Amino acid sequence: MPSTVTLVRKRESLLREIASMDAMIRGKLTSTTQKRSLKDGTKVEAGPYHRLQRWVDGKNKTQYIPDAEFEDCKRLNDAFKRFEELCGQLAEVNEQLTLEGSDLELAKKNASTRTASKK
Repeated sequence: MPSTVTLVRKRESLLREIASMDAMIRGKLTSTTQKRSLKDGTKVEAGPYHRLQRWVDGKNKTQYIPDAEFEDCKRLNDAFKRFEELCGQLAEVNEQLTLEGSDLELAKKNASTRTASKK
């Protein structure tokens, strides 16, 4: 396990990076194409069509994204994924610091509260 000083520095670094993130958007960003047949039988592909799906007020909302805005939306969506990753790392570091500074014995291998009884 890393030292307390190392963990505190890691936590500070994570908090700085999280604080520097000023724009992000949650959701799942997808792109699809559609195949269509023209009246003369020729098959053509239309699209791509981009959409952002996310939960808003307990409902799944779909927003269609124009081609011109897709790259910006993707960048913002990637920023949110990075935010989630950083929050997970922060939780791990905080947990390590908490366990290191407490009397909890969660890490003991054979800490069983059961006792064998003879019948």
